[in-house]
Amino acid sequence: MEKSILDYIADTAVSHKKKVAFCDTNNKVTFDEVNTKAKGVGTYLCDITVPNSPVIVLSGRNVYTPIAYLGVAF
Repeated sequence: MEKSILDYIADTAVSHKKKVAFCDTNNKVTFDEVNTKAKGVGTYLCDITVPNSPVIVLSGRNVYTPIAYLGVAF
């Protein structure tokens, strides 16, 4: 069985909940927060977009950029 990056994030969120996944000069997020927030982004996008439509991510260099990309992948 092949695993996606989303599977790895979910597994890591279970085994290393409080470990910092990403940080910038102002913020840090744990693997659990990344998993939860990315799922939230994905759920929101499912509600407002047509399936298989392109999604543009405009973001700066901060901890929320990878979360946005992972949310699109959901």
